[in-house]
Amino acid sequence: MPNLPQLCLRYLAWVVGLRVLHIVGVQMLGLPNTLGTVVILASVPAVDIGMQALRRAGTMPPFQAWVILALSLFGSFMAVQIGMAALSSLENVRAMLSIPAMVVWLATLAMIALFLWIGVRQEQRRGA
Repeated sequence: MPNLPQLCLRYLAWVVGLRVLHIVGVQMLGLPNTLGTVVILASVPAVDIGMQALRRAGTMPPFQAWVILALSLFGSFMAVQIGMAALSSLENVRAMLSIPAMVVWLATLAMIALFLWIGVRQEQRRGA
C-alpha cells in the first residue's frame, strides 16, 4: 500500500474543501444540511483515494491493506468531526458519541469502503 499518511492528508483536504463549499451552499443557496449530506461528503473523496492508492501501488494491494486504508480514512474523518465538536462544547462531543450517532458513523464507514471500491474499479477500467 502506498504512503498512508499522504493518502489520509489528501482525503482530509478533499473533505474540508467539500465541507466548506457545502457550508457556503447552505448559507447562500439554501441547500439542505442533513446527516445524510455529511455521510456523502465524507464518502465521495474516497473514490479519488482508491484511484490514487491503486495507481501508486502499481498492483492490487491485498484486502487487508484496503481495510487498513478505509479505517484510516474513517479515523481521520472522525478526528476532525470530534475536534470540531469539542471546539464548541463538551455536550456536542457527548451527542456525537451517542448510540444514534454511532449508527450514522457506521454508515459513513460503510460508504467510505464502498466509494474506495468504486475508485479502484474506475482505475482498473482506466488502466485496462
